[in-house]
This record gives sequence, structure tokens and C-alpha cells, in this order.
Amino acid sequence: MVLEALASEVRLRIIELLHHEEKSIKDLAEELGLSNAIVSVHVGKLQKAGIVSSRNKRIRDGTFKLCLHAGLPPWRK
Repeated sequence: MVLEALASEVRLRIIELLHHEEKSIKDLAEELGLSNAIVSVHVGKLQKAGIVSSRNKRIRDGTFKLCLHAGLPPWRK
């Protein structure tokens, strides 16, 4: 499953972008020049492989997903 997750240039770029800081799906999509839906699918595959973790964050206008490279420290409370 890990090798399959790493078999995409897009997913490798997502890992690189998440290496130092958490980012939302929207931020990742903008940086990659892809739609939110496509990025969400790629992040899901990385999550299933245990490479990326995520959490939902509530804001005034709704909720968004923040992603983090799984090798980084856990979320701060």
C-alpha cells in the first residue's frame, strides 16, 4: 500500500509540501494547480498508507481539512 501511494508524482509533491507545515486541501490544490477534489483523493490515498494524517478545523464559514506529514509531531492542542 505504501509503494502504491508513492507511485504518483502528485502524491510525492504533496508529501514534500507537507514536510514542514500543515496545509489545507485548498492550499495544496492552489500550490499544485489542481482541483480540491483531485487533491482530496490523493491525500486520502496517502492517509490510507499512513504517510499523511489530517484533522478537521472549524471556522466561521464552515469546516476545512488540515493535512500533516505523519512523520511530524502530533497536532498541538
